[in-house]
Amino acid sequence: ITAKQPAGRTSTAQRNLFMGPTVDGSAPGQAVTTATDCVGIGARAMSSATDLIQATCVGSEAGLLLNTGSYCTLVGSYAGANLTGGQGNSFFGSSAGGGLNNVNQTTIVGQNACPSGENVTACTIVGQGAIGLNLAPGVQGINGVTAVGCTSAAHLTTGTGTFIGQDAGYNLTSGSGTFVGKSAGAAVTTGVRNVLIGANSASTLTNC
Repeated sequence: ITAKQPAGRTSTAQRNLFMGPTVDGSAPGQAVTTATDCVGIGARAMSSATDLIQATCVGSEAGLLLNTGSYCTLVGSYAGANLTGGQGNSFFGSSAGGGLNNVNQTTIVGQNACPSGENVTACTIVGQGAIGLNLAPGVQGINGVTAVGCTSAAHLTTGTGTFIGQDAGYNLTSGSGTFVGKSAGAAVTTGVRNVLIGANSASTLTNC
């Protein structure tokens, strides 16, 4: 279904479904030209799409700027709203990955989880505010990180590692390691290849 296309625009889009408000001009899929097998539901959802394959954006402004890429699923108000391209991403939750860009093969679940920045690859981020610090444009980024738990690895900006549990690795800004348990390594700011297991383990150390 392609409704209310701008006058004179041609489109080779096929097998797409767009549903949402049109009275105020905020219809989803407004810029679609070559998208295939896509679904955009909600005000301005996927409204910048030009060359997408099998993308699903559900929620007000979900995938707002997404214009190229394949196999992305963005569900929730403002989920992945600033993502312009990417492959194989799944974002679920209000503002989940809302300000991210240059993201591939990443799963984000939770309100405001990993809210903004760029250069995120092959990560699994689950929990409200997990990896919640803004990732500044131009930084090295994170690769292969697993963060599960409310505000786990909340301040991580570069590195890799596994963080499981509420506030696990909370203050770590760069480095790697395995932190398992509520507040495990919560005060650590830098570190490499550490293994901390147990609630509050090394929770007061700042460097290890």
